Amino acid sequence: MKNENNKVLKMVSELMGFCYRISSHKFNMDVDNFENKTILTLVAYVNNLDTTTLDKAKDLLTSPRLHELEEYYWNLPGDDLYTSELNLVGMMCDKADIKYEDNKFLTITLIRYR
Repeated sequence: MKNENNKVLKMVSELMGFCYRISSHKFNMDVDNFENKTILTLVAYVNNLDTTTLDKAKDLLTSPRLHELEEYYWNLPGDDLYTSELNLVGMMCDKADIKYEDNKFLTITLIRYR
């Protein structure tokens, strides 16, 4: 697929921007590239993430993948620390899992098939 590495880079950038917007004081990002898929795993340490923000992020990231929109808009996420394009990230991945545990550990796992 054309621009695959650039698309993943934009997704990572948007997730990192999200961490700054929710005042995460530490976060780790892992990218695992396989022949048929890419797995992005973000672990953020954020105290008392409010349920509204968490629910909104879940809704945006679990939207169905839209290949036709992805080809036009993949370059938009990750360019601005003040606005969110998590909806576009959701449209660029096939599966999303979001967990918030112990009122401080946010884990987001995204899977993108090629």
